[in-house]
Amino acid sequence: IDLAKSLMGKKLTKLILHNNSLGQHGMAFVAEVIRGNPTLSHLGLIRNRLDDNLEAVTDFAEALREHPSSSNLVINLDDDQLGGKAEAFSIIIGACANAESITVKSKNLYSQSAIAISQFIAMNHSVKIMRFPINNFKVQDAILIGQALQSNRNMHSLTLQHGALCPLSECSKKALLKSLFDTTNMNSLVDSNHTCLITGISQDLICNLGHVNDTYDPFVNEKKKIISALLDAVMECSDFSLLDGVPTECMPDVLGLIQLDPRELRRPERIDKYSLSLIFEVLRGWELPVLFSFR
Repeated sequence: IDLAKSLMGKKLTKLILHNNSLGQHGMAFVAEVIRGNPTLSHLGLIRNRLDDNLEAVTDFAEALREHPSSSNLVINLDDDQLGGKAEAFSIIIGACANAESITVKSKNLYSQSAIAISQFIAMNHSVKIMRFPINNFKVQDAILIGQALQSNRNMHSLTLQHGALCPLSECSKKALLKSLFDTTNMNSLVDSNHTCLITGISQDLICNLGHVNDTYDPFVNEKKKIISALLDAVMECSDFSLLDGVPTECMPDVLGLIQLDPRELRRPERIDKYSLSLIFEVLRGWELPVLFSFR
């Protein structure tokens, strides 16, 4: 407590504590330092053992939540025990709604933690970056997180694996990719997440368009997916069901998009018209509503 008092009002920008078993008093110390330094922008509790006393955890969480510079706060928690304390983990994550970035490394991140993470993501908080590079998530957890992403429009980056040390299964990758690029129909594609780059997932190429959600412009990301889906349908000249949900008033835009040269799709601002034959193929396969009727 005396050390905490000595650090009050010091205008600290970083608080990094390595290799500690903080315990209840240690958590209280960190909470006091956070409250006493409104300029704090980086909190690193690396290789620590946080206390699971809910009173101490709640006090620590309140200090995070009330921090005046929380929108710029980078939070790194590295505690192998934390993920196994489901209630404590949920309280701490819930307090990070206004942070810039959250990183949690814990071998005890299981399904209960995935539930807390998915609930947090679905709330569409202002957090831009979330990293959980070491975890024990299963396919059902990836599905849950993917579903939550579909209602999030603020997150730019999500990490759920750490190379070969913590790889995601192919089923988990497919579940997450579907949240970013759901080609079931045009409505599901438009409703996909167009802001978040998922490490290890978004690097998959879509057509010749680059990576999934690889720009900070959600409009560009969405446009590339629509073009990719349309090109796949048009080139095969067989499946035009993706167009069924497109409003008739969008027909000119769609017909313009399908004329884009795939070689130029990395630069969405450049439009090269190269063939009218694609338009004829689409018009033959697209079941449009009746535009005019005669009596």
